Amino acid sequence: MDATAYANLQDAMRRMVVPLRREFGVALDVPRMERDIEYAEFAVSLAMGSDTPALLERAMLVAHYIRAARERAAQQRMARVAMAAMDRRQAAMAEL
Repeated sequence: MDATAYANLQDAMRRMVVPLRREFGVALDVPRMERDIEYAEFAVSLAMGSDTPALLERAMLVAHYIRAARERAAQQRMARVAMAAMDRRQAAMAEL
């Protein structure tokens, strides 16, 4: 994630703090959101239940970044699996 995207994500998360506290009585922990994707998903799902357009917009932005992070992680896992399979195949060929 580039610096601008990360700054936008942090800004959206920080701007969710007060509306979530006012509407739902939840004290959002932004640093935890940054490191705990399940907690971030919880906060987003809560915010999606809001009637406040600004909170909904911020929640959608954070949800977008969560999806992108999950997709990147899945692609990295697939690449590791493919590399391991290639390594095993090469090792088997070397034994012949």
